This record gives sequence, structure tokens and C-alpha cells, in this order.
Amino acid sequence: MDADELEDIVKGLSEHIIICGGEQPQISLTVRMLLQRCPDLEVVVLGMKGKRTQADWDGIGLTNVYFVNELESRKHDLQASHVERAKSVIILPSSTTSEGSSGEAKASFKSMAHTAHIQGPELRRIVDADTILTTNIVARRNWNGEEVNDIWTVTQLLQETSLGRFFGMAPEAQGATSKFDDRWMNSQPLNMSPLFAAGHIIATATVDRFLIESFFNPDAMLIVERLFGLAGLMIGSKDKDCRSVSSSSLAPKEFPCAFQLPVSDKRVVDCSTYGEAANALLSSSEPVLPLGIFRYPKGRPSSYSLLVSLEAANELDFRSPAFRAGSTKNLGDQPSSKRLGAERKSRQTHRLPYVITNPPQDLKLFKSDLLFVLGREFGPSPSGSGQNSPASSPANSVDHSRGSPSGQEEAATKNMHERL
Repeated sequence: MDADELEDIVKGLSEHIIICGGEQPQISLTVRMLLQRCPDLEVVVLGMKGKRTQADWDGIGLTNVYFVNELESRKHDLQASHVERAKSVIILPSSTTSEGSSGEAKASFKSMAHTAHIQGPELRRIVDADTILTTNIVARRNWNGEEVNDIWTVTQLLQETSLGRFFGMAPEAQGATSKFDDRWMNSQPLNMSPLFAAGHIIATATVDRFLIESFFNPDAMLIVERLFGLAGLMIGSKDKDCRSVSSSSLAPKEFPCAFQLPVSDKRVVDCSTYGEAANALLSSSEPVLPLGIFRYPKGRPSSYSLLVSLEAANELDFRSPAFRAGSTKNLGDQPSSKRLGAERKSRQTHRLPYVITNPPQDLKLFKSDLLFVLGREFGPSPSGSGQNSPASSPANSVDHSRGSPSGQEEAATKNMHERL
């Protein structure tokens, strides 16, 4: 479908969502989450490269999703999609600008990194350049002498330090007067940025920060579910008049939390990779957001603590064969992905449990894995393996269904013995 055909189709559209940039897995996941929140939403995808793959788009209804490929000019694309009538524009980062499959794109990106004239930290500064430029084109466009500034943009950055590339977010705009000023040396945290506070910017580390915050402030989960457009789906937090319900009025089992789901659960038992499990959880009748994997050696549900196990503390320097003495001499110039690959191949040599955050979609799942998920806690797993693991969140540490204090103390004591 070209831009002219799209212009005829979307001529009567309003309050639709436009997605720019990104790789096909990112786009399909974004569309899946949007349609999960609002099945009747119209979505316009601009400039997606390649044909739709069955693995990425399986189970997604595309009746109200419009794709535009091989567009002549970005300005014309935005005009054809009637960006001025859009509810919001989502700008996703692309790993590379080259054509071809995802494998070719990754190879091209690595080749560019090795042959670029700028290396090291300087190369990282241009990672999000195309994404930021697209955001500013959308927000500051001017057609036929008429400027429109009320389009809501949501931009995902690959790295938080790219925030300074946005107009108005550079150090000099924040009061730094010279290169010797401390504000030139350190980038401010993303969560301290006005663009993040307004909901315009999000980065990969955002979910990790909210997950950590949830252990100290459980109300943070209410923010996370709204951040991903899942309000009311994970915890049922709205009444019939769509008014928000206070977290204090929620039943314990309805409160949003981070918990662990075994891969033997019926919802993901047929999934062989992390990507398949993520799609299954997001498209289920009770959707949850997958965050990472808790993996422990040889499938034994045991953990360690420096307070209770001095022996485990002595093993910290030997948990990965890739970093043992005499094995690191050839790893100095290798990318971190190769180190991770070495760890995966020799996973049985890990003696301590570890966590994989933001796993790649093709990462193979093991029978002993536990998935970190965000949402409403499920009931007991039909497989009988849904018991709490040593790294479960505090929300799972106590059986809230027991009304008496003594019952809660017994449950907490039992859980403590299981952890030790």
C-alpha cells in the first residue's frame, strides 16, 4: 500500500495511533499491546521494512492496522496519515538503517560499529540520532505555513544519555556554562527529566527501575500498568464509570505486583523461547508483562545470601567460566554479547542463581526457569509447580488470604525456611 492509497483510507480517521521506526518485532509487540488495551483502535504503521512474518504477527487482528512501505518522503508520509488528527505518535528506535532481514540488519550494524571513524563513547552518542530527529520532525513540522504543536509523541530511547540530544535538554539549556561545569560531565537520570515526567520519553531501563521501586513502594505497580496502557486489564482497577479505584480498596489478590511464573505453567508450557512466552502472556485473557528470567543451576530451587551463607560469597568470582583466571585474556576487545553467549553454552557450570533482564526473543527456555512478570497474581498453577521461588517478590511472601495474624506469621515463617 503506497502513501496515496493510505491517504484515501485514513481520510476519515481520527484519534488513531501512528507508529514510526523500529524493527518488526518491536512494532508487532507495540501493536499487540495497543490492541489488547483497545481492540477497536486504528493504528497506522509507517515505513516498516520487509514483509510481515508469521512469528511476529500471529494472533494479532490487523483489520484496523494499516501499513505503508517504500515511502518516497517522510513529510509526505505524515501528511498522508493525517498526523494532525492522531491521538499520539510512537517513535521506536531502529538498530540500523540498512535494508534486509533482521539477521542482515544486525550484521550490518556490527559492521558499521567496527568501520566507523568514531569509536567508543563517541559512537554511542549517535545511536538514537534518527529517533530523535524523527520526533522533532513530527512535533515541529510546518506545512503550507501552518504549524501544529499539539501532537502527543512518545519516544523510546536505546540509552538514557541520548536525552541530552533533544532540543531544550542539552546541558547548556539547563544552565551549564562551560565544558568544565559538572553538568557537562554527567547526564541527569531519565526519571529526573521533564520529558519523562510528561510521558514523552521512555528507555529500556525504565521498567527495571520501576520493578526495583516496587519492592519498597508497591503503589509503583499502578504507575507501571498505566505506563504500558494496561490500566484495568491487569488488576481491574476501574469501576463501571471508568473511575480509578484507590489501591487501598483492592483485594490482596487483585493488587498489581511483580511475581514469578514457572515455565511449566499452562499459559507458557508450549513455548520454547522467551519471545513465544512473552507473546502468549501478553495475548492471554489475563495479560501480564514479562520482565526477565530467574535461572538457577541444575534446576535446584535454592538461593544464597551473604548473611546466611559465607560459602556462597566465596563463589562469586567463579560463577562464570568466561571470567576465570587465564580465560579472560582474549575477551578484552570482544563485544559483551559474545561473553553472554559463552555463559549460555556453559550454563551448567553456574553454581549460583542469576537473573537475565530484557532477554532476547530467541533465548531458549529451560524447564527450571522462572519468568519475572508484572500484573495480577495468578491462582495456583495447574501443573503444581507454581510455588514461590527464593527470589519471589515480597507480595508473594505472605498468604494474604489468611485473616488472622497468627496465620500470616506461620506463612511468613514457612516461606523463610523455604528460602534458607
